[in-house]
Amino acid sequence: MKKIKFMSVLLSGLIILNPLSSLTVEANEINKEVVFYDFEDGNKGNWYNSGDGKVEIITDNPISGDYSLECSERTQGWNGATLDLKGLLEEGKVYDISFKIRAKNEGANSVNVTVYRQYNVLDESGKITGKKEEYYDNYIGGWLDGQNIVDVQINSNEAIELKGAYKLEDSSEDKELTALNIKIESNNINLSYILDDFVVSEKGTSDSEGDGQTTDEVKFNFESENHEFSGRINSKVEIVEEAYEGNCSLKVSNRTETFDGPIINMTNYLEEGETYKLSTWVKYNDGPNKKAFKLQFSNEFTDKDTQYETIAEKSVKKGEWTLIEGEYTIPNSENLKSYSFYMETSYKETADSDPESADYDLMDFYIDEVKFAKIEKPDNKHEANIKSLHETLSDSLGEEFVLGVAVTPQQLQEGSEYEALISKHFNAIVAENVMKVEPMRPSEDMYYWDDADKVVNYAYENDMLMRGHALVWHSQMPSWFFKESEDSSKEVSSEGLLERMKEHITTVASRYAGKVYAWDVVNEVMADGISENGLRRDNENSKWARIIGDLDGDGDDDDYIEAAFRAAREADPNAKLIINEYGAESAGRKQDALYNLIERLLIAGVPVDGVGLQMHISMYNPDVKSIEATIERFAELKKYNPDFTVQVTELDVSIYKSDSDGEITITPEILLEQAYRYQELFDLFKEQTVKGNIDMTLVWGVTDNDSWLNNFPVKGRKNAPLLFDTNFKSKPAYWALVEPSSIAVKTKGIEAKKVEEVNDLAWKLSNSIEVNKRIEGKEDTKANVKVVWDKENIHINANITDTSINDNDSIEFYVGNSEAITVKRTSENEKVDESGYNVTLAIPLGDNEIEIEDTISFEVRINNYYGDNLKSVSVWNDINGGEIKEEEFGEIIFKPTSKITNAVEGLPEIDGEIDDTWNNAEVINVNNFSVGKGGAIAEVRTLWNGKYLYVLAEVTDDILNSDSSYDHEKDSIELFVDLNNAKTQFYDEDDAQYRINYKNETSFNGSCDTDNFDSATQIVDGGYIVEVAICVGENKENSLIGFDVQVNDADATGKRVAVANWCDMSGLGWQKSINYGNIILNKNDDVEIPSEDNTVPEIIANDIILNLGDEFNPYSIVKANDKEDGDITDKIKVVENTVDTKRIGDYKVIYSVEDSMGESVTKEIKVSVIKKNSTGNNNNINKLPQTGNENLMYMMIISILFILIGIKIRYNKVIK
Repeated sequence: MKKIKFMSVLLSGLIILNPLSSLTVEANEINKEVVFYDFEDGNKGNWYNSGDGKVEIITDNPISGDYSLECSERTQGWNGATLDLKGLLEEGKVYDISFKIRAKNEGANSVNVTVYRQYNVLDESGKITGKKEEYYDNYIGGWLDGQNIVDVQINSNEAIELKGAYKLEDSSEDKELTALNIKIESNNINLSYILDDFVVSEKGTSDSEGDGQTTDEVKFNFESENHEFSGRINSKVEIVEEAYEGNCSLKVSNRTETFDGPIINMTNYLEEGETYKLSTWVKYNDGPNKKAFKLQFSNEFTDKDTQYETIAEKSVKKGEWTLIEGEYTIPNSENLKSYSFYMETSYKETADSDPESADYDLMDFYIDEVKFAKIEKPDNKHEANIKSLHETLSDSLGEEFVLGVAVTPQQLQEGSEYEALISKHFNAIVAENVMKVEPMRPSEDMYYWDDADKVVNYAYENDMLMRGHALVWHSQMPSWFFKESEDSSKEVSSEGLLERMKEHITTVASRYAGKVYAWDVVNEVMADGISENGLRRDNENSKWARIIGDLDGDGDDDDYIEAAFRAAREADPNAKLIINEYGAESAGRKQDALYNLIERLLIAGVPVDGVGLQMHISMYNPDVKSIEATIERFAELKKYNPDFTVQVTELDVSIYKSDSDGEITITPEILLEQAYRYQELFDLFKEQTVKGNIDMTLVWGVTDNDSWLNNFPVKGRKNAPLLFDTNFKSKPAYWALVEPSSIAVKTKGIEAKKVEEVNDLAWKLSNSIEVNKRIEGKEDTKANVKVVWDKENIHINANITDTSINDNDSIEFYVGNSEAITVKRTSENEKVDESGYNVTLAIPLGDNEIEIEDTISFEVRINNYYGDNLKSVSVWNDINGGEIKEEEFGEIIFKPTSKITNAVEGLPEIDGEIDDTWNNAEVINVNNFSVGKGGAIAEVRTLWNGKYLYVLAEVTDDILNSDSSYDHEKDSIELFVDLNNAKTQFYDEDDAQYRINYKNETSFNGSCDTDNFDSATQIVDGGYIVEVAICVGENKENSLIGFDVQVNDADATGKRVAVANWCDMSGLGWQKSINYGNIILNKNDDVEIPSEDNTVPEIIANDIILNLGDEFNPYSIVKANDKEDGDITDKIKVVENTVDTKRIGDYKVIYSVEDSMGESVTKEIKVSVIKKNSTGNNNNINKLPQTGNENLMYMMIISILFILIGIKIRYNKVIK
């Protein structure tokens, strides 16, 4: 691909980057021994037995050397060998404890290590009160997370080494430590055991940084025994002579769970709040050919349960050393007690422990060269002097714009960078996690309020709107919620779950009543796959609908949703009650199901006040017009509830095109693209706010560092979906909202298709752009521009809409340089009328040889004059205006010829058999892979007769499977139809997707005519046949329809492994039609379309008189027709509307409409507002139904009835 230049020279600059060097410090551990017993002096020292039993030195079969210590004759579980540590350990320091142990008894035996602490309680003056406090640290206490020694199995065959890490807590001011000892216990009172090599050492230090200090790099190479790793839970670790580098590595064995693995406490090595790059080499020799390994951190807190976080996950091939890397920021919290690094294989609830299995989970493995390298962070202070986001957006609207953000309680800490950024830029908040059921309900009889209280009270005290998220969800639910209270082995009953749900809603919502603006009453209740009435069910991890069921017998099991809303209204009468959902931002089955559910609930009187569109989207889709259509569709539900609203609840904009993309480098170009995406979204949100359709918009996270999209759905993949970067700095997306002119101009592209001949067909097959960005003046002038190319020329066709006729009006084209090609309105051989003018021109390519995907700079400017003065200027790409600069132009992208197939006339029987009717049909090959490198392909033929398009697909596929719960993952074909061939970035009202699998099971998306659809399939050797009839309406011969075919290929496990396409390789054919191919409906094999001029559409609207104070809707008095397109009323736009029905006077409304070929027309009407009962000539009132006339009509009818009644009464009196 190359950039084409006309009459200019492209200069290349060479930039040499000098890499920065950084100094790292390697931590060579030096442990300070506090206690050491190898008993080789034949003395037991300070060891004694707690309670009954005895401890003594033995020489018969010692563990090591000539002597060991034996503990025997125990009568209680707490009896055991005990060592006094008082005066040996310092408060506040961490100690490693290790020893070797062997059972004397045969069979399985377990031991625990307990540290006993005793304190004198002091009064305020520091005197002893006589009271004592005792602590037995076993499972909890001073043991660092995962480093306690509890329920460890020992045997009589061989000694094992046990290791742990213990921190002696600082005494509070009202206590003094009086006793401290450590002992080895066992619940088996008959157990006798042998002990040796007992060591207590102060936690490892760095030889370069001093005692207990953190370093820039910590490295463990296992070339010595002094490594501090231990086996997590039941696993064992040992140094062995198998290494990635050097001579040795750490072997992990004896694993009984997938989460067993090596662990090391890093509290004294890594700093809170700092970010580190973690890396280690991993290898295993037995088990499956591939296995996923995880780098993990466990963080122990004083105020909540231990938190487990995945840092990286990677598949490792058997027998190969593999590097696993990730980045992790140590939490910065005053309640963080300790943090440990460990490794595991991918979690399975029931792990496969059979070494012969192909899916063995508990294999031994090796690690080597474990490193923790600090990543130096730039200044992470927020920008205090930039504009407030919510204030700027509100100022631009002239009314309050509610902009919120998802937060954690820790981020609201006064004085923190987070809190400063949140309070400056947002006027609403939502708790990201702490108000969900699981964190609020650790057990059935307990509510945990602290974190939620912090968030709600912060919003209340700072005059912010608060969203409550979420009262009912299928995820992050404690397991007890769906179990019987008395018997957790049984599932809760329908009545029990319903009452439990209502109790939870009532308790939570009533606690915060008056402080929460809106509640997500139910969250993500709609299914992703096929589901009766669209609800999520057990196959998508939701038990609500099944367990509670259809209580009212109306055929829908949405009763739990209705009950949830009614309970929420009762608990918090003034809050807005929202149904929150993801994946409903664009048209499709899920959106339809959600709309139907809400409508059904509203009709039943259920208090639903709005819908929350989560808006987890990407820079690339869905199209903003699709989102606009969605918002306006749901806003139609105001007919049932006038206060019904739409909320954007969880906005983020991923930089990735799909969930499966690998990690990419975040470049300035990507951030600029994202900025323009945010800009178009917020332009829409502001517009919908003014319309009263949206009442709040929230982004899902404060900075990119906090986004849930980091490591999801691809482990180890970083994302950057928010408005502020990882260092609290504003991104281009921020500036696109507060000061759009400050960001660089984005380079737009127009695709130019290659043609053999420039004719009507060529223009019909080409995509168009709108030139409509006004940079000077106040009057909008626009153009619809298309570009094609052949081997000699670039061809441009432009339809300019400009109703203020002036001979100086012109359009300028810049192609390949900054020299304008100007065409005036009065130029010869151009179509000119009152609505505007049309320009067609060819620009020679000269000696330039064009290749597919080459580009050339391109810009369009429309100049609109009033007399000799320039009235306005509209452009395509160079929105900053001023001096014309080629670097701010867009570009033409040279594309290959559009794919076309000719559907000749024919009428096959839809039975899955290939009859003779198909013999004359053209064949298209569906064999371009958008997913995978090979798989199922198809030969496809099309026919046409009357209202129907017929499709025959012969699919080559050796393995047929339909096990997946998702339709698109089954072996199937998909047919995409765009009836008006508009080639849009979104699904408009005539776009449809038909899916048929090899079993003739069908599914649909978009505007499918399922009533007039028919299909048949047949399984044959090597694949299957699909035959389809699709209603495409009345189409005359030579009509052009957008069309594409996709083949989905599943493997034997039901996983989709390949996708083949005819044209669209984007994978987004289900939501945009821009990349479809084309079908010509023809009665013969001649695909030539007779050239004919496209007629201009007609706007039908007359002048109108309104009474003072009448309501006025300009769209209610106008229609539009087109010879080729028919009724195009829905495409009418109001260009200008000056009507003010509160003031007497004459006003104007200007309409415009454009047909599918780019022909456009405008029309102006006069609207007169008069005083009520004023006389006037109403002969010119438009005859279309209009606001303000219906009441008058009803009054006239009533008056006539009264007159007739009066005549009747008068007649009766005369007769009498």
